[in-house]
Amino acid sequence: MPFTVHGRIFEGVHRGSGIIEYYYPRIVGLIGYHPYKGTLNIQLNFSIDIKKYATKKIEHILLDGKTTVNAFLARVELKFQDNVYECWAIRETREQYPRDVIEIIAKDNLDEKFGIREGMEVEIVFLDDIPLKRPSFWRGFFEKARDRKNKQQT
Repeated sequence: MPFTVHGRIFEGVHRGSGIIEYYYPRIVGLIGYHPYKGTLNIQLNFSIDIKKYATKKIEHILLDGKTTVNAFLARVELKFQDNVYECWAIRETREQYPRDVIEIIAKDNLDEKFGIREGMEVEIVFLDDIPLKRPSFWRGFFEKARDRKNKQQT
């Protein structure tokens, strides 16, 4: 069930581009597109545990076989003025900000595309469903071949 929270845009410590750069290949693989290399910082009206709403996580396996999580990702809709923009909220496990702050990963530079500025009020809807990925060319190719073979056998 979607969960809605309100917040305000603020200028952070300019570390968003570093986060994106550091996790870039993993983020692209998880969210399915190449994000803008920076984040949008939002001060929420109250603290949340993003882990409850995360549908993806950046993790890796240590040499001893244990798994460690570096960040949680939650699919969100960002609503402001008359716009609705689908993007992802990220929070690293080694948090730099308090729990009432989230960082937004988006395909576009939202400042430039929509004129988002510091102090602007926004609404964030945490979505609990994951969009279906479009099948790859090869998956579609093999599914069609299987279907043709099944038709021939009947």
